[in-house]
Amino acid sequence: MGAKNELKDFLKAKKTADQAILVTYLPALYPDYQNSKRWIKLLFENGVDALELGYPAREASMDGKIIREANQEIFAAGFNAQKYLKLAAEINEEEEINKLILMGYWEELKESFFKNEQKECLQAGIKSLILPDFKKEAAKEYLKQKGFNIISFMDKPKKVRAYQPGAEPFVYCPSYLGKTGQSGEFDIEHLKRLKKALANSELAELPQLVGFGISSAEDAAQVMELGYDGIIVGSALLEKFKEGEAEALAFLKELKKGLAKEWSHVR
Repeated sequence: MGAKNELKDFLKAKKTADQAILVTYLPALYPDYQNSKRWIKLLFENGVDALELGYPAREASMDGKIIREANQEIFAAGFNAQKYLKLAAEINEEEEINKLILMGYWEELKESFFKNEQKECLQAGIKSLILPDFKKEAAKEYLKQKGFNIISFMDKPKKVRAYQPGAEPFVYCPSYLGKTGQSGEFDIEHLKRLKKALANSELAELPQLVGFGISSAEDAAQVMELGYDGIIVGSALLEKFKEGEAEALAFLKELKKGLAKEWSHVR
């Protein structure tokens, strides 16, 4: 496994070089172990910079319908923490740097996973966490002391101005206020206000990525034209994978066109 902040260093180098960053999300073990691993490897082979490996939740309050339905199927197939960690370790072993981020829900993970599998998670190469329902500062400090990096949602200028960054690899900027997977909710004015606050904050040097509702090359181009460093894509990509691998890779290719600003248009 790699150095402590290898993902952060990798993404910051891309930002410095003015190279667009593409982060994706897939639920772990969906539709099954082998296909989950295959899909993730395909994404890395086709230019994805990092991946949120979804830890399925029974109450996924910030996720849209397609991810909630996938979670139900994963649980029905006999999901457990050991399978998640085995998948993560195998993928990270095969990559030059650890590119996986755990995305899950604190309220469901705090009593089991983070109490019993903390050490194994770090050993599997997962140091960065996205926990949408994470609010308690004491718990954040506890996880940081254990060696984890917390990626927070920067959804309001007031929060941006008050935030003190740690070792997180990037800043997560929701494209609107709400749940993920709601295509068409893209809020340009919200993102403009957020970008202005970020430019004058302690977070200015970190990669700033936009997620929630990213579903087209046009969305990606809009994000880049607003001055952000890249995008995070989840529900739309999972939907394409359900259609087929060829469809998912074609979608990825279109997103890259948008990131390269080949679809120049801001509403």
